Amino acid sequence: MGLIEVVAALTLLGLGLAAQASLTVAAHTQLGSVRERQSALQAARARIEVLFGHDFRTCFAAFDEGVGNDPPEAPGPHFDVAGLQPSAADPDGRVGRIIFPTAPGAGGGDPVLREDLDVPELGLPHDLDGDGVLDSEPKDDTYVHIPVIVEVWWQGRSGEQTLRIPTWITPRR
Repeated sequence: MGLIEVVAALTLLGLGLAAQASLTVAAHTQLGSVRERQSALQAARARIEVLFGHDFRTCFAAFDEGVGNDPPEAPGPHFDVAGLQPSAADPDGRVGRIIFPTAPGAGGGDPVLREDLDVPELGLPHDLDGDGVLDSEPKDDTYVHIPVIVEVWWQGRSGEQTLRIPTWITPRR
């Protein structure tokens, strides 16, 4: 073989190895992203189970953003997820949060649960207290089911990531 053939073969071999290395790095990054998403999904599902297992009558007060209506030892809306880093834009530095359809309370007080809000992701507006009327009155104490979004928001390998699971909480029978 001539020197030109050897150089051409080495060049092709180098290009092939570079392509293989690039594919390996991309696959590793993708696998890490899949693992992050699985962690987020498992944490969100676990938090939904916590919501379903909580006393239905105090569920909203225990997990909403407000503090004035909290029952003793209320867990609040925020939670951590092991192995996930908070988004740089997250104000509280926690990865998970529970979101209810709320509006500011009277005089800027604690948020109140409302059935008249436009939240298509949760199927709202919707009658939350079963009285057959959609109104703007707080439903904090009169709800018969609660729409909620469990969200996990983190800084992942491939940038900022969000997982949102909308669901409804109903009393256990």
